[in-house]
Amino acid sequence: MKGLDFSHCRTPEELQDALKETITLLGSHLDKLTNFNKKDEFETLEGCFKRLDATPPLKFIPTGLYWLDEKLGGAGLAEGSFINVAGESFAGKTTFVLELLQKLGENDKVAFFSYEMYEKVLYRKLRFSKTSFRRNLFLIQDEPYLDVIERRIKELIKQGVKFVAIDSRMKIQTKEKMDDYVKNVFISATLSRICRETGVIIMLINQMNEADLKSGRLSLKGGNDQVYDSDMIFYLKYDDKEDTRVLYCAKDRLTDSGKKWKTTIPNFLKKEHGADDVVEFSEEIA
Repeated sequence: MKGLDFSHCRTPEELQDALKETITLLGSHLDKLTNFNKKDEFETLEGCFKRLDATPPLKFIPTGLYWLDEKLGGAGLAEGSFINVAGESFAGKTTFVLELLQKLGENDKVAFFSYEMYEKVLYRKLRFSKTSFRRNLFLIQDEPYLDVIERRIKELIKQGVKFVAIDSRMKIQTKEKMDDYVKNVFISATLSRICRETGVIIMLINQMNEADLKSGRLSLKGGNDQVYDSDMIFYLKYDDKEDTRVLYCAKDRLTDSGKKWKTTIPNFLKKEHGADDVVEFSEEIA
């Protein structure tokens, strides 16, 4: 390993991140040296089952949105899920995710990686949110590098965070130069791995393929590897003629039914009749 150079660090925060990366790299090299002469050890299925029997069963977290939990079999979202939410521009992806965060954040700690909007715009969106949610939400707005995001998520998990939303996949960067396809595959594989290793739920706001938008097909922009990595995929579509939004579940690996489904998101006007589990869409916040 060549001499360390931190001259590129302009702030104490950047120096701290660089030092953490160096420590991680050194740890990786030490692990390789430790395991150099070590024989591989394998776990049998019986051994795996015995180990898991000594731990709590798979936990499902209700979203708090009655119409969504009903479609999820009344259980909610499974821990360890990697979920993609995609749709065309102005379909309301961010609004839907923020509404979901507000419900989950009433009782559990959640995190929002906000890379798309100015913080004062986010303030306008959430200024009437409940105090319990605001105290439970960790807001991350620093560098959108994938390795930094992974480190932040693991630190947040230590503080009790169970659900993480990232806005958006298009803003995530890698420090290694990659073409778009390889970068998207790397991002998807990394976030999926974090979910498997830690049990945290990650919801990633994504885009749909331009050509498929015109043809009416539902697919993620950036390659099908993202589909394989995902435990659940939601597509949000806006019908301007009917002024309605429809949520499609195109993949469900974790609930008992595993079926594809779609549902119309309740209109915000129903709030006047006492419904508080709807998603309020408007041009300002969509």
